[in-house]
Amino acid sequence: MDTRFSQLNVAVDLQLWQEAFRSVEDLHALMTLSKRPPKPATMAIYYNHLHQIFLVGSNYLMHAAAYKKYFTMVIKSNLFKTMSADDRQQLASSVLLSALAVSIEITHPLKQGLLETEEQRSRVHRLANLINIAKVPTRETLIRDLVFVFCFERRNLKNICVCIFWTMQLSLDILEQASAEIRELYTVLEVQSNPLTLCKQLQPLLEKLKLNEKTSKYVSAIQHVALTRLLEQLSTMYKVSLISLSFFFSSFLHC
Repeated sequence: MDTRFSQLNVAVDLQLWQEAFRSVEDLHALMTLSKRPPKPATMAIYYNHLHQIFLVGSNYLMHAAAYKKYFTMVIKSNLFKTMSADDRQQLASSVLLSALAVSIEITHPLKQGLLETEEQRSRVHRLANLINIAKVPTRETLIRDLVFVFCFERRNLKNICVCIFWTMQLSLDILEQASAEIRELYTVLEVQSNPLTLCKQLQPLLEKLKLNEKTSKYVSAIQHVALTRLLEQLSTMYKVSLISLSFFFSSFLHC
């Protein structure tokens, strides 16, 4: 197993992603056969490499799921406590951002007829098995597992939704640890999403994401999520809408 981890480390360092993925598959098979479960610190290394592999392949769903598992193992192994405040903030921000970047699934009568093939389903479950999760996650379950939000009745005077953010089972409030920009991005997309102001609110946040090499990789995915959210909200507001697609694309391309 040590040899496989060494191969994985070298493959990731050299950005040989196909070799890295094969090493992950070998490691997972070995860990499955092992009678002694690996230590959390060892699994943290495994998930850290795995989420990078999924990001290179633009598989944002599996990337976010693996990143969440890495975050969990970092906490279980007490590595989180040894990190500096800046490193903790960067990690929490990256994990939450990865979940926000997962595409929104829209239920549509036409889409329901496009059934996945057995080969596609098998591939998705095989990837989920590498992350050691029994069920393929969704964007909603990933965000819900990271942040529990309980919204109470809206105050009429201030028109503010009072929310209490509860932490996940590891008693860590990821919103408190994340940067102000990522917290605001979460609020804009998930809590107070307004189709009339969405692009205006999103534009400065995306500009800040572009300035960082690590977060800039999520800009395109966040734009896609925002556009889907906008169309989703407008479809519930208007039964019949004649919308110029050029208006939406020009707006979001400038975000």
